[in-house]
Amino acid sequence: MKLGKYGTIVRGVLDLDATKSFYEDLGYVKLDGSNTSFKWLLFTDGRVDLLIEEGDIAYTGLVYQNPKFDETLSYLKNNGVEIIERKPRTEEIPASASFLGPEGMKCYILKETHNPETKPDLSAKSKVRFGKFGELAITVNDIEPVIEFWNKLGFKTELKELEPQPWAILQDGNIVLGFHEEDWGDYNGKPAITYFDPNMEDILQELKKEGISISPVEDYTVESGYGVATAPDGLRILLFKGEIP
Repeated sequence: MKLGKYGTIVRGVLDLDATKSFYEDLGYVKLDGSNTSFKWLLFTDGRVDLLIEEGDIAYTGLVYQNPKFDETLSYLKNNGVEIIERKPRTEEIPASASFLGPEGMKCYILKETHNPETKPDLSAKSKVRFGKFGELAITVNDIEPVIEFWNKLGFKTELKELEPQPWAILQDGNIVLGFHEEDWGDYNGKPAITYFDPNMEDILQELKKEGISISPVEDYTVESGYGVATAPDGLRILLFKGEIP
């Protein structure tokens, strides 16, 4: 069973006004938003949506809209998934429930139906300036139970390698997850969004000329086509030279 027909990456931030221009400058397209007591913005890159919401903590997770809310929760419980929080509907927010994946990423399910006309397509043309969305990447301590967990929730394993370090790519038609059994130092357990483009070295130079800060990735140089753009809220966007479908 899938978690929903529509899913998006969600980024919780402490100050929405301080971070929204970062995503706009990178070319994310605003789809919707609210400036009420619950402030949020919904962006898209054409292939995946990114929900930025203001709150008390900074985090990265997943949100699914699912009208078969109760049926899905029963399925999760019957398959050993612990629901850690459940909230009733309010004037601004639909009824919701949340759980944690074994890698620590939080996932929300909302009791509502998404407009299919605005659903992104993982194979669509990218709307941002720095290539195609690759994955929401996160480190794990043991990749096998993580793969098994997300397979039960409708994610199919697209790629898997064990050498030199285990990694796997999973997707459910809405979101692509990349799990990496390796050491990212201070960024262990902190998801990052990745993009790929065969001309990334030129793109990174253009972004730098426009005043967007680009940091190098480990042993690579920005000039070779590998860099990191970090949002004011702390989310890392990994920009890699390469081609994906």
